[in-house]
Amino acid sequence: MSNCVSAKKARPAIYEAVGAAIERQDTAALARFYTEDCRVFPTGADIVSGAGAIPAFYDAFFALGITRCSFETFEIEEHGEIAYETGRVTLHAGDVGAGTVKYLVIWKCVGGQWLVHRDILRGDAPPA
Repeated sequence: MSNCVSAKKARPAIYEAVGAAIERQDTAALARFYTEDCRVFPTGADIVSGAGAIPAFYDAFFALGITRCSFETFEIEEHGEIAYETGRVTLHAGDVGAGTVKYLVIWKCVGGQWLVHRDILRGDAPPA
C-alpha cells in the first residue's frame, strides 16, 4: 500500500506549487518534483534523464518566454505506489497564450510524496 495520500487529492497542491515555481522561474524547486531517475520526453527534443537534468530543461523552457502554466487534468488513476495522469497544459508568455501541450505523467510515490517519474509531452500545432 502506498504511503502517499491519494494522487487525486495531492494533485491540486502539487500543481499550485509547480505553478508558483514556474512564475519564480525557480529551476531548482522544479527539479524537486521529479524522481532521481526520471525521464521527460519533450516534443522535438532529446529525452531528459535524471533530476539533475531538470533545471537545464526548464532553463530552455523559460528561454521561450514562458512565465505561467495552467493545467487541465483529463484523468488520473492510481495503482499503489504508481499513478498516471493525462491532461493538457496551457503555456503563457506574460499575458499572452503561448500554446498548449498534451501530457501523460507517470507519478511515483517516493518518501510519502508524489513525484514525476515519466513525463511524455506532445505539443499541439501552433494556431494557423
